[in-house]
Amino acid sequence: MRKWPLLVALVVGALAVALVVGWLVLRDEEGDPDLAVALSGSGGTASGDIKKLPSGWRIELDADLPRLDDGDYYQAWLSDDAGTLVPIGTFNEGEDVVLWAGVSPLEFTTLTVTRERADGDQDSSGDRILSGEIEPESG
Repeated sequence: MRKWPLLVALVVGALAVALVVGWLVLRDEEGDPDLAVALSGSGGTASGDIKKLPSGWRIELDADLPRLDDGDYYQAWLSDDAGTLVPIGTFNEGEDVVLWAGVSPLEFTTLTVTRERADGDQDSSGDRILSGEIEPESG
């Protein structure tokens, strides 16, 4: 019969932990809004959805870009008002691209896609294919 108080204490403790973890997860999701970006340029148009996760900002981009091979590729960047560029990923074609940012798109509010060449130069080529401003997701 002495097992009941211990069992009740364990259940209450487990519920308390679950409530705290749930509150922390919901607080983080509510604290940072989901964002969206519409891009345009010489490559056409693209759209993207941006969500804050514990590991950074996940950017799902969908563009109708032709495949690049033979040392050519696309590079995505975030930039702030001062023009500071932060690379967020490379890819070969524009459908269903997932990029990751370690900086906040609430501060680095411009997303740009450039055409790059595997030439050992890590700086942007400046060959902008798409560009757009990040905004709160509507709806």
